[in-house]
Amino acid sequence: MRVLLVSAELRPLARVGELAEAVAGLAGALRAAGHDVRVALPAWRHALDRLPPGTRATWQVQVQVRHRGVWGAATVAMFESDGLPAPVVVVEHPVFDTGDPYGADVEASAVRGSVLARALNDALGRDG
Repeated sequence: MRVLLVSAELRPLARVGELAEAVAGLAGALRAAGHDVRVALPAWRHALDRLPPGTRATWQVQVQVRHRGVWGAATVAMFESDGLPAPVVVVEHPVFDTGDPYGADVEASAVRGSVLARALNDALGRDG
């Protein structure tokens, strides 16, 4: 079975609470059971700096997403490494240039979720 886990957190790239460990554990368990698993998350500030040594980019695509009425580019890339629980798909866009995925601004959280979903839908629909 093909599985895409979408999360705000994933160990070791982005961790605020225990969700990062739970997603990593679930991805590892599903892979051990023979499933084709990917984990998708926003490219929060500094998340890509935390990619394990030896990580390689296996594909990358630019997609157009609408944000506050304006079309702009988002980069969607997949990374693989023995230090990751599964291949990781990250979405880079200016709305994710924050160190706090769970800020108090509910509208900003909704916008980030919308940009993430739209970028993943477009990118994975054509390449993933």
